[in-house]
Amino acid sequence: MDDLELEILQCAREIKPAGGVSGVAYELERQLTQAGKLSDRFTIESLNIRKGAWASSRSLILRKIQLFRDVVGYSVIGTYILKRKYQRRRQLVSICHNDVLFGDIYVNHGLHKEMWLQSKSPIRMLLRNPLHLFLLVREWLRFRLNVHRRVVCFSKSEGDLLVKHYPNAKSMLEIIPNGVDIERFTVDPTQRTDIRKRLGIEDDNFLLIFVGHEFERKGLAYIIHALTGLPDTVQLLVIGGGAEQNIQRYVTLSEEAGVAERVHFLGTRRDVPALMNASDMFVMPSYFEAWPLVGLEAMACGVPALMTAVGGVPDFLQDGVNGFIIQRSSDDLQEKIQLVLGDAALHARMRHGARETAVRYAWNVIAARYLALARQVRAEKTDA
Repeated sequence: MDDLELEILQCAREIKPAGGVSGVAYELERQLTQAGKLSDRFTIESLNIRKGAWASSRSLILRKIQLFRDVVGYSVIGTYILKRKYQRRRQLVSICHNDVLFGDIYVNHGLHKEMWLQSKSPIRMLLRNPLHLFLLVREWLRFRLNVHRRVVCFSKSEGDLLVKHYPNAKSMLEIIPNGVDIERFTVDPTQRTDIRKRLGIEDDNFLLIFVGHEFERKGLAYIIHALTGLPDTVQLLVIGGGAEQNIQRYVTLSEEAGVAERVHFLGTRRDVPALMNASDMFVMPSYFEAWPLVGLEAMACGVPALMTAVGGVPDFLQDGVNGFIIQRSSDDLQEKIQLVLGDAALHARMRHGARETAVRYAWNVIAARYLALARQVRAEKTDA
């Protein structure tokens, strides 16, 4: 096969410099474009669906309706358009991130069935947001109908879960970890003083950082309760949260726990790398993740991590090297944080180890593996 003929199409509802699925698609697009192998992208903007006033509404219910419309519309209409437009182009290899039931290579950003089963109240989860039912059905169709030639999981454990729920996916499975932008997320000691001064946090305070929108799943309550058994010099930055109602619930929780003055709710921020550089440890006691990229982003800033052993976390987090695996409990969080508080040399070693770990997952390294897989799929399509 002439490599010059290889074209790659990326399909994702959004492709932009951000966290989550859209950020992964953006970084991969950037690397593939530099390699001269990206021909096109297909996002929700490709459907020309006008955004309603709901998109910017302060109402959580209206925003959920908007999200439901976007996800269902992109999944259904997007699948139809992609099949009509690209199905017969053999020189093209398509990479799909969630949503559409189309693509030679599917990047699995999480198993909805597993997340649903791990939820404390699966029925309540469906009743609170009917979109979950659509996602469960869509996932079942994706793997039962063998829509894709390859399915990329970020870790072996995630691949094992995929095969457990959908055994016929075993022959399609590829393991490629997620990448991290080590240029944007890098060690910059100058930001520590500046950020702390602006937030009114003393330089000798031990600062924890939590980043994410789904507070319940990611275990924010455990961190807040852990503060009650730690010195007053231990403080917490909370980045994200989504709707004001969600944030306010946890503000109230911190007040009831008597630690409100030590918890800083900053909402959605664009300066996450700077905030990470101002911090001493990243914390996320989540009950489900596929590949929590935010943990590696913190490590790239030289910040050790405390994370539960979910998804791909055990692949990159080593006890005492770049952080600690934790239980989803306030007591275990207190124990691990106290251990670091009492050993400055250990903390310094873990800072160094965190950055070293992140460099191994640089996006140029990861994109090269996707490109090799695309070439393999292109050859198979030619021979078919």
